Amino acid sequence: MNKIKIIYGLGVLSVTAPFLARGEGLVPCGPGTGGGAYCKFCDLFLLAKNVIDFLFKASFVFATVVILIAGFKLLTSAGNPEAAAGGKKMVWNALLGIVILFCAWLIIDTVLKVLTGSTSIENWGPWNTINCY
Repeated sequence: MNKIKIIYGLGVLSVTAPFLARGEGLVPCGPGTGGGAYCKFCDLFLLAKNVIDFLFKASFVFATVVILIAGFKLLTSAGNPEAAAGGKKMVWNALLGIVILFCAWLIIDTVLKVLTGSTSIENWGPWNTINCY
C-alpha cells in the first residue's frame, strides 16, 4: 500500500510541478518587472493578490488530480466496498475543498479591497482587481 501512495504522490507531483514552477509575475514592482524601479505600499497588496491567485489556480490543479485518483480507485475497487467508499470520500473531500476555497477567496478578496481603500462599489472595478495609483 505504501508503494501505491508513493506512485500517487509522484504522479501528482509530475502533473502539478510544471504548473507550480511558473511563478513569474508575482512581484508587481522593482527593476526589471516593468512596474517601476521603486515599490509603493499598495504593491504589497498586489503581491498578496498575485500569490493568492497563483495558489487558487494551483489548488484547482491539485483538486483535479485528486478527483482523477479517486476515480481510478473507484474503477479498481473490484467490488470491494471499502475501496469504493474511500474513492467516494476522496471525491467529496475534493469538492468540499473547492467550495471552501471559493468562500475563502471571496473573503480575502473583499478584505484586500477594503484595506486598499476601494470601499465604494463604483471603485471596485472588475472582479479581483486592485488599482494602485
